[in-house]
Amino acid sequence: MANTTEEFESLLVQRSLTDAQLLEAAEKAEDYRILPDVTVLKIGGQSVIDRGRAAVYPLVDEIVAARQSHKMLIGTGAGTRARHLYSIAAGLNLPAGVLSQLGATVADQG
Repeated sequence: MANTTEEFESLLVQRSLTDAQLLEAAEKAEDYRILPDVTVLKIGGQSVIDRGRAAVYPLVDEIVAARQSHKMLIGTGAGTRARHLYSIAAGLNLPAGVLSQLGATVADQG
């Protein structure tokens, strides 16, 4: 295909997410900003929330102040257990569907 974005989209619906041709096409395709006017903020549970009030309250103050001039999407990360699990699974070359199932089990551990 002449257009790398079209090629990428076509491969995305046909191939596994670990397919070499799909990965190569993804590298060549242009980025597509889903929410171009939104600032994404990821807050770590272990790095921020677990540190208690002394860490959380100043962060909340900053978020409230930034809210005046930024549209924000705030989320949390998968956490240490999930990163460890994904690292092991990726090292074993497990398919994306298996990674998805493993990630769901980490969320259930809460």
